[in-house]
Amino acid sequence: MTSVSSEPAPQSGIRTLGATATRALRRGLELARPNRGVPDDLALVGGPFEQVETPAGPLWVLAADQVMRPYLRDRGHWQHPTDTLLASLLRPGARFLHIGAEVGYLSLQASRMADGVQVAAVEPNPLLFPLLRANAWANGIDAQLWNGALGNDRGMIPVDWPDDDPADCHFGVGGVGRAGRAVVPILPADDLLNGQSFDVVVVRSRGWESDVVFGMRGIIQRSPGIVIVTDFWPSVIRDRGLEPQAVVDRFLALGFDAAVHDSWGLGHCALEEVVAHCNSAGPTGRVHLVLRKRR
Repeated sequence: MTSVSSEPAPQSGIRTLGATATRALRRGLELARPNRGVPDDLALVGGPFEQVETPAGPLWVLAADQVMRPYLRDRGHWQHPTDTLLASLLRPGARFLHIGAEVGYLSLQASRMADGVQVAAVEPNPLLFPLLRANAWANGIDAQLWNGALGNDRGMIPVDWPDDDPADCHFGVGGVGRAGRAVVPILPADDLLNGQSFDVVVVRSRGWESDVVFGMRGIIQRSPGIVIVTDFWPSVIRDRGLEPQAVVDRFLALGFDAAVHDSWGLGHCALEEVVAHCNSAGPTGRVHLVLRKRR
């Protein structure tokens, strides 16, 4: 484990969704793809940072992170049930999209699960995006990377996060007239990834997952065998003023069948039972829904 401390310094040129015009958004691949040398502004500033060893490769994380950092350091992995599920889904040459990529653990893992996996990743937290970018470059992953949020509309959205858990990104905090720590661009995946298709998509967006999936209807149409693995967290969905069953119905209306994946594996049950199961665990009760196109 390596620890590094650095003083805050101005960052110029870190490419974010809000730094360019609409045409540049659609050129995200050229703007964000690491090159063979050292990309501009790859240095990490504003630490301290720690490097931890993981199956995905060494990862730089924030030393202030009291959730992901100690978990990775003590257990050597992160989101292990999702690792196992992805390993069963990814095939050589698969196109993988990770929405809510944090510092890059799952994106890097996916790139190593089969030959030639093509990775695209989106992370809304401007505190974590430089770590995602640096970790991908240091581990030799040639990925498409964007700093911003995905949803069903275009605009700017405030985000906030706890000091000790920067991966727990809250969207739309405070409403009109009140902003979070950052205000980031939000747009549909169909706009950002115009013309692209994917085989496997992982969505972690703290209650906004149905907006993200609804905003990628064109991608879904272009991707006949697409599998979407999405968080399903009833308590945070209700915090947005939505009903969990309405979110499930929205997925089904897009032509998906849904299975449930949790620490016990992949299973099928009535979706009403899934909501009840999550509710029984209290505010932290959550599972993954595995969405496949209905045949």
